[in-house]
Amino acid sequence: STPPAGGTSVSALTWNIQIDDSSDAHARMAMALAMTVSPQPQILVIQEAHAAQFNTYLDELQKQTGKVWHGVLATHCGLGSWTGTTCALPYDQGVALFTVFDIVNSDSRYFPFADCWQSARVGLRAALNVNGTVLQAFTTHLQHDDGCANDAQSRYQSMSMLKTWAAGYPAPQIVAGDFNAGPEQIDTSSGMYPNFVDVWSVVGAGQGLTAYLPLPTVRIDYWFTDASMQAAPQSMAVVQLNGTFSDHAALRTTFRIP
Repeated sequence: STPPAGGTSVSALTWNIQIDDSSDAHARMAMALAMTVSPQPQILVIQEAHAAQFNTYLDELQKQTGKVWHGVLATHCGLGSWTGTTCALPYDQGVALFTVFDIVNSDSRYFPFADCWQSARVGLRAALNVNGTVLQAFTTHLQHDDGCANDAQSRYQSMSMLKTWAAGYPAPQIVAGDFNAGPEQIDTSSGMYPNFVDVWSVVGAGQGLTAYLPLPTVRIDYWFTDASMQAAPQSMAVVQLNGTFSDHAALRTTFRIP
Protein backbone atom coordinates (compact mmCIF):
# COMPACT_ATOMS: atom_id res chain seq x y z
CA SER A 1 0.00 0.00 0.00
CA THR A 2 1.09 3.59 -0.56
CA PRO A 3 2.46 5.24 2.57
CA PRO A 4 0.57 8.33 3.71
CA ALA A 5 2.02 11.71 2.81
CA GLY A 6 3.84 13.35 5.70
CA GLY A 7 3.93 11.53 8.99
CA THR A 8 6.94 10.43 11.00
CA SER A 9 9.49 7.83 9.97
CA VAL A 10 10.28 5.62 12.98
CA SER A 11 13.20 3.20 13.18
CA ALA A 12 12.54 0.11 15.28
CA LEU A 13 14.63 -2.92 16.28
CA THR A 14 13.72 -6.23 17.90
CA TRP A 15 16.42 -8.54 19.25
CA ASN A 16 16.62 -11.63 21.43
CA ILE A 17 19.81 -10.78 23.33
CA GLN A 18 20.29 -14.29 24.83
CA ILE A 19 20.96 -13.77 28.51
CA ASP A 20 23.23 -16.69 29.28
CA ASP A 21 25.21 -13.86 30.85
CA SER A 22 23.27 -11.71 33.35
CA SER A 23 26.12 -9.28 33.99
CA ASP A 24 26.15 -5.51 33.79
CA ALA A 25 28.77 -5.77 31.03
CA HIS A 26 26.52 -7.99 28.89
CA ALA A 27 23.57 -5.62 29.34
CA ARG A 28 25.68 -2.63 28.28
CA MET A 29 27.18 -4.44 25.30
CA ALA A 30 23.70 -5.44 24.09
CA MET A 31 22.53 -1.82 24.16
CA ALA A 32 25.74 -0.54 22.55
CA LEU A 33 25.45 -3.06 19.71
CA ALA A 34 21.76 -2.23 19.18
CA MET A 35 22.62 1.45 18.80
CA THR A 36 25.11 0.73 15.99
CA VAL A 37 22.19 -0.12 13.68
CA SER A 38 21.39 2.44 10.98
CA PRO A 39 19.06 4.23 11.05
CA GLN A 40 19.54 4.31 14.81
CA PRO A 41 16.55 2.71 16.57
CA GLN A 42 14.03 4.97 18.25
CA ILE A 43 12.12 1.93 19.51
CA LEU A 44 14.13 -1.03 20.82
CA VAL A 45 12.39 -4.25 21.82
CA ILE A 46 14.38 -7.03 23.46
CA GLN A 47 13.61 -10.58 24.51
CA GLU A 48 15.50 -12.40 27.27
CA ALA A 49 15.80 -9.06 29.04
CA HIS A 50 17.17 -9.43 32.55
CA ALA A 51 14.87 -7.71 35.06
CA ALA A 52 17.78 -6.78 37.33
CA GLN A 53 19.48 -4.92 34.47
CA PHE A 54 16.55 -2.67 33.54
CA ASN A 55 18.20 0.53 34.76
CA THR A 56 21.51 -0.52 33.19
CA TYR A 57 19.84 -0.90 29.79
CA LEU A 58 18.36 2.60 30.04
CA ASP A 59 21.61 4.13 31.30
CA GLU A 60 23.65 2.66 28.45
CA LEU A 61 21.11 3.73 25.81
CA GLN A 62 21.37 7.29 27.09
CA LYS A 63 25.18 7.11 27.14
CA GLN A 64 25.30 5.78 23.57
CA THR A 65 22.90 8.32 22.08
CA GLY A 66 22.86 11.37 24.33
CA LYS A 67 19.07 11.11 24.30
CA VAL A 68 16.56 10.51 27.07
CA TRP A 69 15.14 6.97 26.87
CA HIS A 70 12.02 5.54 28.50
CA GLY A 71 11.32 1.88 29.11
CA VAL A 72 9.04 -0.85 30.41
CA LEU A 73 9.84 -4.46 31.25
CA ALA A 74 7.71 -7.49 32.12
CA THR A 75 8.90 -10.91 33.26
CA HIS A 76 7.64 -14.37 32.43
CA CYS A 77 6.19 -16.62 35.16
CA GLY A 78 8.53 -19.33 36.47
CA LEU A 79 7.87 -23.03 36.14
CA GLY A 80 5.07 -24.26 38.39
CA SER A 81 4.32 -20.71 39.50
CA TRP A 82 1.10 -20.00 37.58
CA THR A 83 -1.74 -20.36 40.10
CA GLY A 84 -4.53 -20.29 37.52
CA THR A 85 -5.14 -16.58 38.08
CA THR A 86 -1.76 -15.03 38.92
CA CYS A 87 1.97 -15.63 39.04
CA ALA A 88 3.27 -16.70 42.44
CA LEU A 89 6.93 -16.42 41.44
CA PRO A 90 7.98 -14.19 38.52
CA TYR A 91 10.92 -15.36 36.44
CA ASP A 92 14.10 -13.26 36.40
CA GLN A 93 13.84 -12.43 32.71
CA GLY A 94 11.28 -11.44 30.14
CA VAL A 95 10.68 -8.78 27.49
CA ALA A 96 11.38 -5.05 27.46
CA LEU A 97 10.65 -2.03 25.29
CA PHE A 98 12.81 1.08 25.25
CA THR A 99 12.05 4.24 23.32
CA VAL A 100 12.97 7.89 22.84
CA PHE A 101 9.24 8.66 22.61
CA ASP A 102 7.17 9.37 25.70
CA ILE A 103 5.33 6.34 27.06
CA VAL A 104 1.71 7.38 27.64
CA ASN A 105 0.76 4.19 29.48
CA SER A 106 1.62 0.50 29.52
CA ASP A 107 0.56 -2.87 30.84
CA SER A 108 1.34 -6.56 30.52
CA ARG A 109 -0.52 -9.87 30.28
CA TYR A 110 0.37 -13.48 30.96
CA PHE A 111 -0.28 -16.14 28.35
CA PRO A 112 -0.62 -19.08 30.77
CA PHE A 113 0.42 -22.02 28.58
CA ALA A 114 3.47 -23.76 29.98
CA ASP A 115 6.53 -25.02 28.14
CA CYS A 116 9.75 -26.53 29.51
CA TRP A 117 10.95 -23.13 30.71
CA GLN A 118 8.04 -21.11 32.08
CA SER A 119 4.49 -21.68 33.31
CA ALA A 120 3.31 -18.52 31.53
CA ARG A 121 4.84 -16.31 28.86
CA VAL A 122 4.38 -12.56 29.14
CA GLY A 123 3.12 -9.97 26.66
CA LEU A 124 3.96 -6.29 27.08
CA ARG A 125 2.20 -3.20 25.70
CA ALA A 126 3.34 0.40 25.65
CA ALA A 127 1.48 3.36 24.15
CA LEU A 128 4.01 5.76 22.61
CA ASN A 129 3.45 9.41 21.73
CA VAL A 130 4.98 9.71 18.24
CA ASN A 131 4.69 13.42 17.43
CA GLY A 132 1.09 13.50 18.60
CA THR A 133 0.01 10.09 17.28
CA VAL A 134 -0.41 7.39 19.93
CA LEU A 135 1.25 4.21 18.69
CA GLN A 136 0.43 0.96 20.48
CA ALA A 137 3.53 -1.24 20.60
CA PHE A 138 3.37 -4.85 21.77
CA THR A 139 6.05 -7.46 22.32
CA THR A 140 6.22 -11.07 23.46
CA HIS A 141 8.47 -14.14 23.47
CA LEU A 142 6.36 -17.23 22.79
CA GLN A 143 6.70 -20.84 23.94
CA HIS A 144 9.73 -22.80 22.80
CA ASP A 145 9.53 -26.24 21.15
CA ASP A 146 11.02 -28.63 23.70
CA GLY A 147 8.22 -31.17 23.92
CA CYS A 148 7.03 -30.59 27.49
CA ALA A 149 3.60 -29.67 26.09
CA ASN A 150 1.90 -29.10 22.74
CA ASP A 151 4.04 -26.03 22.12
CA ALA A 152 2.46 -25.14 18.76
CA GLN A 153 -0.98 -25.14 20.39
CA SER A 154 0.37 -23.03 23.25
CA ARG A 155 1.62 -20.46 20.75
CA TYR A 156 -1.73 -20.42 18.92
CA GLN A 157 -3.55 -19.84 22.23
CA SER A 158 -1.08 -17.11 23.19
CA MET A 159 -1.51 -15.33 19.85
CA SER A 160 -5.27 -15.54 20.19
CA MET A 161 -5.01 -13.83 23.60
CA LEU A 162 -2.66 -11.23 22.15
CA LYS A 163 -5.04 -10.42 19.30
CA THR A 164 -8.00 -10.12 21.69
CA TRP A 165 -5.95 -7.85 23.97
CA ALA A 166 -4.79 -5.63 21.10
CA ALA A 167 -8.35 -5.35 19.76
CA GLY A 168 -9.16 -3.24 22.83
CA TYR A 169 -6.87 -0.47 21.57
CA PRO A 170 -6.99 1.78 18.51
CA ALA A 171 -4.66 1.70 15.51
CA PRO A 172 -1.87 2.23 14.69
CA GLN A 173 -0.36 -0.84 16.32
CA ILE A 174 2.93 -2.69 15.92
CA VAL A 175 4.04 -6.01 17.41
CA ALA A 176 7.54 -7.45 17.71
CA GLY A 177 9.14 -10.48 19.23
CA ASP A 178 10.59 -13.95 19.16
CA PHE A 179 7.62 -16.15 18.24
CA ASN A 180 9.63 -19.39 18.23
CA ALA A 181 8.00 -20.67 15.01
CA GLY A 182 8.11 -20.02 11.29
CA PRO A 183 5.62 -18.12 9.12
CA GLU A 184 3.77 -21.36 8.26
CA GLN A 185 2.41 -21.20 11.82
CA ILE A 186 2.65 -17.53 12.76
CA ASP A 187 1.31 -15.98 9.52
CA THR A 188 -2.03 -17.81 9.60
CA SER A 189 -5.53 -17.08 10.86
CA SER A 190 -4.74 -19.26 13.89
CA GLY A 191 -1.64 -17.11 14.34
CA MET A 192 -1.37 -13.35 13.93
CA TYR A 193 -3.50 -12.97 10.76
CA PRO A 194 -5.83 -11.31 9.79
CA ASN A 195 -5.49 -8.74 12.61
CA PHE A 196 -1.79 -8.21 11.89
CA VAL A 197 0.44 -8.28 8.81
CA ASP A 198 3.98 -9.69 8.87
CA VAL A 199 6.15 -6.72 7.87
CA TRP A 200 8.69 -9.04 6.23
CA SER A 201 6.00 -10.16 3.77
CA VAL A 202 5.53 -6.51 2.74
CA VAL A 203 9.03 -5.03 2.56
CA GLY A 204 11.46 -7.87 3.34
CA ALA A 205 13.72 -9.45 0.73
CA GLY A 206 15.02 -13.00 0.83
CA GLN A 207 14.42 -15.58 3.55
CA GLY A 208 14.91 -13.29 6.53
CA LEU A 209 16.52 -16.00 8.67
CA THR A 210 17.12 -14.85 12.24
CA ALA A 211 18.10 -17.95 14.26
CA TYR A 212 20.23 -19.64 15.21
CA LEU A 213 23.55 -17.90 14.71
CA PRO A 214 26.22 -18.30 13.47
CA LEU A 215 24.38 -20.13 10.66
CA PRO A 216 20.69 -19.20 10.90
CA THR A 217 18.18 -21.67 9.43
CA VAL A 218 14.81 -20.32 10.64
CA ARG A 219 12.78 -17.10 10.62
CA ILE A 220 11.23 -16.88 14.08
CA ASP A 221 11.63 -13.18 14.93
CA TYR A 222 8.99 -10.77 13.63
CA TRP A 223 7.66 -7.27 13.24
CA PHE A 224 3.94 -6.89 12.55
CA THR A 225 1.76 -3.91 11.76
CA ASP A 226 -2.00 -3.97 12.31
CA ALA A 227 -4.21 -4.68 9.30
CA SER A 228 -5.11 -1.00 8.84
CA MET A 229 -1.44 -0.48 7.83
CA GLN A 230 -1.54 2.95 9.46
CA ALA A 231 1.95 2.15 10.77
CA ALA A 232 3.13 1.74 7.18
CA PRO A 233 6.22 -0.46 6.66
CA GLN A 234 8.99 1.30 4.74
CA SER A 235 11.98 -1.02 4.95
CA MET A 236 13.26 -4.08 6.78
CA ALA A 237 16.48 -6.02 7.21
CA VAL A 238 18.03 -8.79 9.29
CA VAL A 239 21.07 -7.42 11.14
CA GLN A 240 23.74 -9.76 12.48
CA LEU A 241 25.12 -7.50 15.19
CA ASN A 242 27.70 -9.88 16.58
CA GLY A 243 28.11 -13.53 15.65
CA THR A 244 28.91 -14.69 19.17
CA PHE A 245 27.02 -12.27 21.40
CA SER A 246 23.55 -13.75 20.81
CA ASP A 247 22.20 -16.75 18.92
CA HIS A 248 19.65 -14.45 17.25
CA ALA A 249 20.13 -11.79 14.61
CA ALA A 250 18.28 -8.54 15.19
CA LEU A 251 15.43 -7.39 12.96
CA ARG A 252 15.35 -3.75 11.90
CA THR A 253 12.38 -2.01 10.35
CA THR A 254 11.11 1.49 9.67
CA PHE A 255 7.48 2.53 9.88
CA ARG A 256 5.76 5.65 8.65
CA ILE A 257 3.49 6.79 11.49
CA PRO A 258 0.69 9.17 10.43
